[in-house]
Amino acid sequence: MLRRLHTRLSLGYIALMAGVFLLLGAYLVNYVQDLERQELRTRLESQAWLVALAAAPMIGTTEEPNLQEFAQDAAGQIDARVTIVDQEGRVLGDSEADPATMENHADRPEVAAALSGQIGESSRPSDTLDRTLIYLAVPIVRDGEQLGAARVALPSDQFAGWLRNIVVAVVAALGIAALAIAALSAILAGVITRPLSELIQTARRIAQGDLAARAPEHAGGEIAELSHAFNEMTTTLQANIEAIEAERARLSAIVEHLTDGILIVDDQGQLALINNAAERLLGTPRDRLLNRPYALAVRDHDLAEVIAQAHSGDEPVRRLFEIGQPRRYVEGVAYSIPHRATPVVVILRDVTELRRTDMIRRDFVANVSHELRTPIASLKALVETLLDGALEDEEVAHEFLARMETEVDGLARLVQDLLELSRAESGRLTLTPVAADIRRVAEQVIARLRTQAEPKKLDIRIEIPDGLPPGRFDPERIEQVLVNLVHNAVKFTPPGGIITVGAAAEDDHLVVWVADTGPGVAPEDRDRIFERFYKTDRSRADAGTGLGLSIARHLVELHGGRIWVDGTARPGTTIKFTLPLALEPAPTGDSTPSAHRA
Repeated sequence: MLRRLHTRLSLGYIALMAGVFLLLGAYLVNYVQDLERQELRTRLESQAWLVALAAAPMIGTTEEPNLQEFAQDAAGQIDARVTIVDQEGRVLGDSEADPATMENHADRPEVAAALSGQIGESSRPSDTLDRTLIYLAVPIVRDGEQLGAARVALPSDQFAGWLRNIVVAVVAALGIAALAIAALSAILAGVITRPLSELIQTARRIAQGDLAARAPEHAGGEIAELSHAFNEMTTTLQANIEAIEAERARLSAIVEHLTDGILIVDDQGQLALINNAAERLLGTPRDRLLNRPYALAVRDHDLAEVIAQAHSGDEPVRRLFEIGQPRRYVEGVAYSIPHRATPVVVILRDVTELRRTDMIRRDFVANVSHELRTPIASLKALVETLLDGALEDEEVAHEFLARMETEVDGLARLVQDLLELSRAESGRLTLTPVAADIRRVAEQVIARLRTQAEPKKLDIRIEIPDGLPPGRFDPERIEQVLVNLVHNAVKFTPPGGIITVGAAAEDDHLVVWVADTGPGVAPEDRDRIFERFYKTDRSRADAGTGLGLSIARHLVELHGGRIWVDGTARPGTTIKFTLPLALEPAPTGDSTPSAHRA
């Protein structure tokens, strides 16, 4: 092994001698190139200062529009491109292009340096001329105030031409020596560098993501041992990266499927991560939020303030606020993570439904208390009156007992409605859906309530076409829905009005409606009249328990339908609900419910 290494070192020495000649030639070329480059820079700097000195009196004066002509004249005199830029980066004059068509130059490296009071230089392709130029820019100063920058430029190929003759001379001088040792260098490169080249190519494949790549393991030698060690390292690296990627994918999936919104703000104040829940809450596509400053991206004062407070403090910041469109109540919690690339993590928890549920609970307790207070107070007053002596008067006692019976019946109806609503909301109501004729159910409801409509001379009509396909529903429960709807219509329709019960088939369901010519429902009340105890006119003494429409909604939804107020119907109120169509025909016998369930 040592002898092989010695042989390689001997051959390497021969190659080193050839390399000395090459390095000498490269040194000469570089030395002359540096001299020429320094001379070119000195020339460009002198020209730039002359241009800056001549342009200074014109900037910010009536002569400023003449800077374009000045730049063209100056370019002709110094045989270089000339550009004049104001302190904002706006091009005022250019010898090669129209300033009106040129972009702002404040981001050009050489111009940025000059605008900051330094001498800037760079070499890059020109966006305007589509060729590589060597640029040098100096500040333009007048009376101690910097007004902009003057820039001169030469094509890089012109500089290359100056060096071409020198390079040719050096190459010619060293050509014979290079040819003499070329064969030896090729042999030496083949012996030593081929395994290393294979190792480099393997490393590049791994860097590009091909973790399965392995270097060939040549027989014997230190390079063989290096290849073997490299492959062992690659195998370990592949296992570690696969484990990290699996863990990262698992964590990413968890974050994406969280019901809480997650925002991560990096140390630059930009949004680095947004999960699906946060995207929905903010109401903005993720691609319009990521990698943007959070204050501009979220466009929400409360959320931006929470992030700012967490960023500047060590304690978690917790706040309840509204966000997004439509507005949602969220509980925002922001944590600061010091000395990390992601210093702020924000958790957004949607508490809209919790707030709504809490409000419904409070309203429910208040409404139940209100509904119970009045009859209980009446009963207490009646009992006290009877105990105070009214019991001795048979006629008065009989009247008071009748009134007490009325109050007790009202309490019983309230309790029955509450139990019915509780069973519906908890899913303990059982349905017996059958193929049924909605017209039969409507006729029975109208027959039951006609006595209530007659004192007000209300006209109750049925608009259900013959041959309407049967629906699949529980006749007793749907009768209960229609009773509640028609009863409401009877209560709120003025004398002489019209109440219509109709139905029609649409697609795969029935649409049933109850319309009246009453005062109608205000738009702001249409979504709330199906809530428990909600009453559009709380000043009405005879307004029922306020549970009928809530029970109707639950019964319709248990059938897989929906119920709503038709806002397009005029005049009066039209409440519609849907029921599924039956696949089999309705029975020809009487499908009337045997008993109505309250």
